Amino acid sequence: MPRYSLEQLQAAFAAKLPATPCAACGQLDKGYTLPVDEDGATSMLISTFFGPDSDAKIIGGKSLAHVPLICNNCGHTRIFNIQMLLRDV
Repeated sequence: MPRYSLEQLQAAFAAKLPATPCAACGQLDKGYTLPVDEDGATSMLISTFFGPDSDAKIIGGKSLAHVPLICNNCGHTRIFNIQMLLRDV
């Protein structure tokens, strides 16, 4: 799986998302956090697709990588598809 740097994702969010208040608490000034691991790589969520006949025990296969953006005030978490976020940046 590709690794994405914090700087890459911060630049994409800055380019594509205007400063907007949190949908849950309304705070704008406290900002958001992109979680990173001990190596400084961004933490990601992976969604795996299963076919209609799958018993959901398959490991691997087609998947999508997502990155969480967490409100620094209330913890409300928004999930963004990384491929779409980084497209045309």
